[in-house]
Amino acid sequence: MPTFKKLLSIAERRGYFRWVPTRLFLRYKYRRVTGKRLHLSHPKTFNEKLQALKLLYAQSPDLPRYTQMADKLRAKELVAEQAGAEYVIPTLGVWERFDDIPFDELPRQFVLKTNHDSGGVVLCPDKAAFDRQKAKKSWKRT
Repeated sequence: MPTFKKLLSIAERRGYFRWVPTRLFLRYKYRRVTGKRLHLSHPKTFNEKLQALKLLYAQSPDLPRYTQMADKLRAKELVAEQAGAEYVIPTLGVWERFDDIPFDELPRQFVLKTNHDSGGVVLCPDKAAFDRQKAKKSWKRT
C-alpha cells in the first residue's frame, strides 16, 4: 500500500493540483520538500526568495524575457547582444542525446551541461581519464 506522501507525489506528477492557486501550491510544495513553512511576504532564505520571484514574475509582462534568460543557450545569446561576445564562454556544440557527442573532437578539458535542468553538469578536467559511461549514467539521472 503506497504511503500518503507517495500518493501526493503521484497526484502532483499527473497534474491533479492544476486547479490549486499558485501561491497555495508553492506553499504546499515548499513544505513538502524542505519541511519548513514558506514566508512569501518577508522571504529571508535564497529558496524563499526564489519562490517569491516565481509569483512576482508569473504576473509580469516581461515573462517571455525571463523565460529566455532561463534557457542556457538563449541566455548566452542575450549576454553577447547586451554586453559583448567576449563575456561569453564559447559553446563547443549542441546535441540532442549523449551518444551524439563527438568526444574525439572535443578539447582536452571541457564541461558538458544540459539545457533542460539545473545541475546537469559533467566536468572533464582531462579527456584521457574521462569515463564516458559514468558521465552518461550521471546525465540520465537529470
